[in-house]
Formats: sequence, structure tokens, C-alpha cells
Amino acid sequence: MDTILQTYEELHRLAEPSWQEEKTSRYLQQRLKEAGFSLTTFEGHHGFFAEIKGETEDVLMLRADMDALPYEIEDGTVYRHTCGHDAHSSIVLHTALNLKDTLPKHTLRFLFQPAEETAAGALQMIRDGVLDRVVFLAGLHVRPLSELAAEEASAGIRHGATIAVKGRVTGEAAHAARASTGINALYAAGRLMRKLETFSIDGQSAVMTKLKAGTSVNTVPDEAVFELDLRAPDNEAMERIWEKMQQAADDVEAETGSRFALEAAEHAPAAVIDSRAANCARRAIAGVCHVADVLKTPGAEDFHHYTNVKEAPAAVMVGLGSGLTPGLHHPDMTFDLRALPKGVEIMTALLAEADLVDWRDEA
Repeated sequence: MDTILQTYEELHRLAEPSWQEEKTSRYLQQRLKEAGFSLTTFEGHHGFFAEIKGETEDVLMLRADMDALPYEIEDGTVYRHTCGHDAHSSIVLHTALNLKDTLPKHTLRFLFQPAEETAAGALQMIRDGVLDRVVFLAGLHVRPLSELAAEEASAGIRHGATIAVKGRVTGEAAHAARASTGINALYAAGRLMRKLETFSIDGQSAVMTKLKAGTSVNTVPDEAVFELDLRAPDNEAMERIWEKMQQAADDVEAETGSRFALEAAEHAPAAVIDSRAANCARRAIAGVCHVADVLKTPGAEDFHHYTNVKEAPAAVMVGLGSGLTPGLHHPDMTFDLRALPKGVEIMTALLAEADLVDWRDEA
């Protein structure tokens, strides 16, 4: 308990933003090197993995995220671990340390990933080849008290799909006294926003979260920039809402004479939970605490990029009850630190369960 608490406290103090996790990565690498692990690092970012060689080259992989979130205060920007990534890295590190002297059937890979909060870190790791030979993948996420009690864990988290859209609408400037001679970009953006309000149904939504336009009070703005947050319960529904958003923009163009440009800036696909992987997680959790139903949440996770590739590994993300309040991403987020060793127990047991399965068997 003291060792993992010390790890957590040290990582908590090292909070760094996406793609800048240098000190965090260095700390984790040093701990693993001291334990005798060989590491694989990459050019251009701070992600890395450690391995325990098994009897076969097929890989069971645990993934942890390392980045923190930015918050604006009077003195500037500070970074805080308000999504539990310091907890996740602590748990995966200590799971690796627990297993360092074992001789597993499968090779065990412990991945420490950058930039989860931008939904881009997993994509970069995929490009770097971390899924090579991976047949089983697991992650873990601390959950709010509103979702799970402190003494339970779920054998899967059913995150939805999300896309962050950057948009620009172009109109034609005019004097506000002769507004009808121009095309008001702000008005066009507002019409799009109202059309998007009708999309919030059956767990789907398209919300304008940022809008900026205009330079003076007496000039009709000829340009507006905005951002949209799209959410859907599954990947097929996200395809439909994307098409509906595009059609709404086309309709506003026809109605106003404006022109829209829309770009997907960030994307996280919906969860794909493998039934065999979830069964392994249930057995692992049962030996530690109460097994909760698969958790459905409106949030998103870039972990699911790993399951959105051709020949994706069997995957599951464990939801760890931790008494977390008031909520993820809240600047005052806190949780019961006694969840940390429980997380290590669950993930250690999960790898042991997964090591018993022939993941190449399609049955």
C-alpha cells in the first residue's frame, strides 16, 4: 500500500499536458529500469512500453494514460490530474512490478500512452506499431461515485463515440445600417446551432460549444469560427449524426448564401467490448470486490481506437469504483486512494486469466 501510494503521490505532482509528459514518462521508465525491464521508446513523443517475455510471441497488453488537464487560474495555466491518469499509470506500473519474475505463456506488454485527453495518443501509438502481435488488450479507469460504489468494479465500460468539430462559416461584410446587403456569418452560425438542437435524441447530440465572430458593433461579420461536440452511443449512430450535421450546414448555406467548412479535429470511437475479455475481467474482479454490470457512460475514451482497427485485439476496459467525487475533469476531483491496490489486484488477476485463454481460437 505505501509503495503504490508513494508512486501515486509522485506522479500526481508531475502533472503534465498532452504530448508534454516528459517527467512523468521519465519517472515511470526509471522505476521499470530499476526492476530490470527492457523498454521500447519512440521518436517524437513520450509514450513507451515494457515487456515480460512469454513462451509465445502473442502479446497481452495493459494500457495506461499519462497526461493531465489544463486549468486557468489567476497566475496562468496549471495542470492537474483530474481524470485519474496518475492512478492508472500507478496501477499498471505496479501490476508490471508484481509480475516481473513470472514466466507467462503469452508475452506481457505494459503500455504507457501520451495524449489521451486529445484523443490522439492512441492513434499515434497504433501508427508506432504497439498493436503488433497483441491478441488481448485491457485498460482501467477510475469511476465517479455516481456510477460505481467504492467496493465494486465493472467488467467493461461502454463509452460512446465523440467527434470534436472545428468549423468556419464565411459570409459577406456590410455596414450594420445596411445589413441586408451582406451575409451575416454570425446569423448563419446561429441558424446551424438551432438546427443542431434537434439532434439531441436517443443518446445522440450535436452541441455548439464555442462561437466567435465580429470585430466592431456596427459591422455585419463576414466570418465566424466555432466548435461542435458530437456524441453518439455507437459508431454507426455517429456516422448518421455526422451526415445529418453536414446536411444541416448545406441547408443553412442554401438559406443564407453563406459557406461552411467543417473539420473533424478530434475523434474517439465507441467501445467494442469482447465477450471473452469481459469474462476474464469478471473472474478477476470477483476475487477482489463486487462485480458490477457493464457500465454505460456518455463520456469517451481514446482507448477504443485500439479496437477500431482491422484485426483488432480482444479488449475490455475495467471500471474501478473509487468513491470519486465530485466528478471526472472537475478541478476538485478526489477519490479514495484505497482503490489503488485493488486496481493492481484486479489487473494482475486479469492478466493471469487472459494468459489461460487461446486468443487465436475463434470459438
